[in-house]
Amino acid sequence: MIAALTGVPAPSILDDSLFMQQVLNGNYNIQLFRPIADIISRRDNNRPNNRSQNTGNGSNNQAPVYSHPIFEAAINTNQLPQLKVSGQSYSQGVAPALASKQVSIPTHNGQQECARWLLKGSCNKKCPRASNHTTVAANSDRYNAVLQFKNNCKNWHSRNRQAGDSDFH
Repeated sequence: MIAALTGVPAPSILDDSLFMQQVLNGNYNIQLFRPIADIISRRDNNRPNNRSQNTGNGSNNQAPVYSHPIFEAAINTNQLPQLKVSGQSYSQGVAPALASKQVSIPTHNGQQECARWLLKGSCNKKCPRASNHTTVAANSDRYNAVLQFKNNCKNWHSRNRQAGDSDFH
């Protein structure tokens, strides 16, 4: 009812987590127009150890299905809500803060933490920091370090916010 009155869609309509998980796991087939699929197919055919998954056979006018997993996703199903940031906050606040070298990533077991895993709740299973893709216990030293890191990124974002950037959440 609120959406009908205000034009704001319900949160369930905006939830794209299932779609994103399918894309990240390579389980979602993207339909591409024939010319684009042909370009990708030619590119893949020129690569060593070709593993193109283009199933189009060119015998009809239907667009071929080209599925190419970007990476195998690791999903943090036990992520604490206090540590979670939205995808926009990560791309507009965390990633640029790290790139600026003004915010440092905490360490765990002698290795830098994976910011993507800790704050977004997903990452590549082949990540160089995958050994730290573990659950953070609430109120632990690790939790406090990650929460401080998140707050440092939030502060960096508020100082360096660009026009059009969303709020950090």
